[in-house]
Amino acid sequence: MEDKYDNSYTIVEEWERKRRERFQMEQKLIRRKLRIRMIAGMLAGVLLTVSIFSAGYLVRGSIFDILPDYSTVSSAPPPQSSIDSVTPAILPPMSEPEPLRDMPDNSAQKPLSDLADANQTRQSATASDLISLMIESATGADLTVSEIYNKVSPSIVGVRITYQFSMYSFGRFMMPDQEQSGEGSGIIISPDGYIMTNYHVVSSVIDMNTRAPVESSKIEVILPGDEDKTPLSAALVGYDVSTDLAVLKIDKTNLKAAEIGNSSDLVIGELAVAIGNPGGMEYMSSCTVGVISGLNRTIQTEGYRNVQLIQTDAAINPGNSGGALINSKGQVIGVNSIKIAASSFEGLGFAIPINMAIEICNDLIDYTYVKGRPHIGITAYSQYTDQLAERYNMPKGVYVYEIDEFGPAAKAGVKKNDIIVSLGGNDTPDFETLEQVKNKYKPNDEVDIRVYRDWSTNNYSGGQYVELRITLGEMRQ
Repeated sequence: MEDKYDNSYTIVEEWERKRRERFQMEQKLIRRKLRIRMIAGMLAGVLLTVSIFSAGYLVRGSIFDILPDYSTVSSAPPPQSSIDSVTPAILPPMSEPEPLRDMPDNSAQKPLSDLADANQTRQSATASDLISLMIESATGADLTVSEIYNKVSPSIVGVRITYQFSMYSFGRFMMPDQEQSGEGSGIIISPDGYIMTNYHVVSSVIDMNTRAPVESSKIEVILPGDEDKTPLSAALVGYDVSTDLAVLKIDKTNLKAAEIGNSSDLVIGELAVAIGNPGGMEYMSSCTVGVISGLNRTIQTEGYRNVQLIQTDAAINPGNSGGALINSKGQVIGVNSIKIAASSFEGLGFAIPINMAIEICNDLIDYTYVKGRPHIGITAYSQYTDQLAERYNMPKGVYVYEIDEFGPAAKAGVKKNDIIVSLGGNDTPDFETLEQVKNKYKPNDEVDIRVYRDWSTNNYSGGQYVELRITLGEMRQ
């Protein structure tokens, strides 16, 4: 027993010795960390002093012109006509599809005027806050995510559409119409009730023949902060299919309009906050956070339109469409629009740059359509491809399926079944290329257009090339 006791006592002593050694080592590490922090604090103090004097001279010319009287600092709280389009079939003839709209030329956007409001400044009785105030006045302050949300969320609304969905009849049994609904987001862009959203959010209620909401449909807006979610009737002011934008108007004043930023100043890696209504009104005014993942990402939208978008990894889900993408200053820099929903593309969201969106929405408010877009006045056959042209020894080009009898193409002498092979001396092997070439011009520009015609529909031979001169019109949606 004695030997066993002595061995146990020896083991206890060894454990105690090792514990003391670990304790001493931890103390050494703590002291080392404290020394490092003291050195870092001294360096930060030096840098901050230099920054203060630099900011002072930049803003007022001298630091003494900026420093306030500490004894008097308060702690107050901070204050359609015809369009150029594509149809899917003619050889053999098939039913007509819905026409597709023209694509705007986004290669030369007008510079957006400085719409940013002055940032609110916060006062404090502490020296550190006064220093922050001076630096903010020179460089502009980044807000926390909570501050961004509190600033912008009152400007993000819910958009709800309701429409009748007609069912097909089966024999003598007629299925009754079913009421359908959809929900999305919108951004208040003026205190008197103008709201910017996505075209696809409201597209289901639009009659493509009259280009207006169908009679039995409704567009409603739900304001943020309304616990009862009382819907307000909204009018469709205008929309643009090419850029997936629309403007609504509600009969309401004194609304909080979102502060607009400048999407041309974005850099990859900066903060991006998305506010919207994912899943509809149940999760209204949700906030997600990410960064700007990419710029000028080209996405093909409806009608072979290529639009350059902002890419972000901030979560953008169904219902977020029409909501805001916001920078660290609490300024809207994009309109959330497209979400690639696939398992292999998680965290890939897109937003329409606000510079382009505001310019288009201003046109929609002033004219109900986007000004300055050239128009030819044809409907093209989408299945006339390079392969089909080669098979029948035909030229590559855009097959004219239909033509507006009062449009620019008809006035220039373009006929149905012509194949447009060039515009302005540029080959047009497909409709997308024709759109790109056309959008380099403006309405009323005179342009050479070359077509291939009088070919035999039996053996696809015997045609001839004809040179024409077309005066481009203005596309009005």
